[in-house]
Amino acid sequence: MRWGPLLVLLAVLSTGCVTTGYRNAVGGFATATVAAADAVSTSLAQADVQAREAAVFDGYGEFEDPAALQAPTIADLNAKSRLTDDQRTIRRSALSTLKSYGNLLKQLAESEAPSDVAAASAKLSTQAGELQQTLSSLGGGDGAFGALMQPVSSLFGQVLKAVLATAIRQALDDAILGGEVAIGVFAEAMEKDLIALHQDRKAYLSGRRSMLQIALQQTVERAKDDPGYNLAVIELTERVVAADDALRLWSVLTPEAAPRALAKAHEKLREYAEGGHKKELLTEAGTAVYELAEATYQLVDTLLATAPAGAAALEDSP
Repeated sequence: MRWGPLLVLLAVLSTGCVTTGYRNAVGGFATATVAAADAVSTSLAQADVQAREAAVFDGYGEFEDPAALQAPTIADLNAKSRLTDDQRTIRRSALSTLKSYGNLLKQLAESEAPSDVAAASAKLSTQAGELQQTLSSLGGGDGAFGALMQPVSSLFGQVLKAVLATAIRQALDDAILGGEVAIGVFAEAMEKDLIALHQDRKAYLSGRRSMLQIALQQTVERAKDDPGYNLAVIELTERVVAADDALRLWSVLTPEAAPRALAKAHEKLREYAEGGHKKELLTEAGTAVYELAEATYQLVDTLLATAPAGAAALEDSP
């Protein structure tokens, strides 16, 4: 349990001001959305590192002299990865757009006037335009991500409408309503990717653990005749334990939880915006945002704890 998600929920439920509660709920949603986009980006980066490791170890065995290993070719990496270079480009652009939408919502929630967030609005418009261009040139056969074209185009008008609003609550309504369809498609696409990455990661970790266990057994036998292998036994034992821990964390992770919570939380915010800003709808939205934060942080924690060697670090979310 992290205090961040719980504090967001308590802020929404305990406030006496509906507008303040709305801001808190949108702010919590925005923070968790940015964290989720970062987590998916990190998952994709870790998958590339994993493919690189597998391409090397398949041909030479993990315990050969590292100096003798040859760098994998592009063909090696593509054979190990589910994604082509074009598909990676689409995902980077899509996740950048999702983060920009989250940052716009966060700035709206924290501002006194919609006009204060012109820079965030401009950045989202730029990111959405770049995503449209990328999808036009590369997205023909990219499944769920390829379906983002129309929803993203609808963001332009709604973002401008939100920034021109005279009241923060109306601006929040416009921004939430404008992003509803796009968030649904984003969530579906992220879910498919995370499920595939989760399956690949578990298989990789299981195979790595088996290799380490075999190496440990062999080294224990060698140490019986040569005490010089004792240190290697200790090191391999530690690596086997770490591999067990990593596999356990990935085995209990539910990869679809964060994307589904993202869609649900945004839906609840949309229902509140369309439903006359009723307090009970705001309570439901606050609960959904809390569930999104919890699911996102579970994914973040798993990525932090099990990153392959050489993978880019993921900043621990607040």
